Amino acid sequence: MERAGFDLMSVATNHIKNCGISNCGDRAFFDTLDNLTRVGIAPVGAGENLHDAMQPVVREVNGVRFGFVSLGQLEPRVFADEDEPGIAVLNEENLISAIEAARQVSDVVIVIPHWGPEDVPQPNWSQRDLARLAVDAGADLVVGNHTHVVQAIQEIDGVKVFYGLGNFIFDQNWALDHQQGVILKVTYQGTEMIDYELIPTHVDFDGLVHIAGEVEALEILNRIDEASRSLP
Repeated sequence: MERAGFDLMSVATNHIKNCGISNCGDRAFFDTLDNLTRVGIAPVGAGENLHDAMQPVVREVNGVRFGFVSLGQLEPRVFADEDEPGIAVLNEENLISAIEAARQVSDVVIVIPHWGPEDVPQPNWSQRDLARLAVDAGADLVVGNHTHVVQAIQEIDGVKVFYGLGNFIFDQNWALDHQQGVILKVTYQGTEMIDYELIPTHVDFDGLVHIAGEVEALEILNRIDEASRSLP
């Protein structure tokens, strides 16, 4: 991943403590954080306790400080608390606190929530309420994940919300839409987001990710467009 260009990774997911079919406690959790850090990829959204998990990761690009926070819901077994390692818990209070903390050290705040129901292109009302809350709290961009299929895009008070980018690398080859996703390429001029591009992808049975072909790419983008236009 480091050679591919990743330098930051959201780890606030329901899979962060997975360890095959065995129970290995928190070993897999800490191994993941340690291995990412070892190769120069900063994990965001998890830590030794809730305070650590809530901390933003800041990357400076051309003099602009981009602050990233990530929070997740869905499986209490991976939630951090005051003295328990795990992920930053996505709720209203934590979301506001994380964004406010990031705002103090960043010029642009990007929120990466792990949220929503699987397998549906439309965000539920919980996602939409949290997206509104994030924007009101000062988020400049919201990029969601977890749903395994691409979801709608919405603009809230000038802030883009990408509810779900689909699967990038995931062994869910029983359904075509679970082998599809998009890479989000965002262009900033100073602190202003001036453009974005969705690059459709396809992950093969061998786990390799490819840029989707023309026909498949159009189908993926059309599904996102339809879901976006259908938002109530």
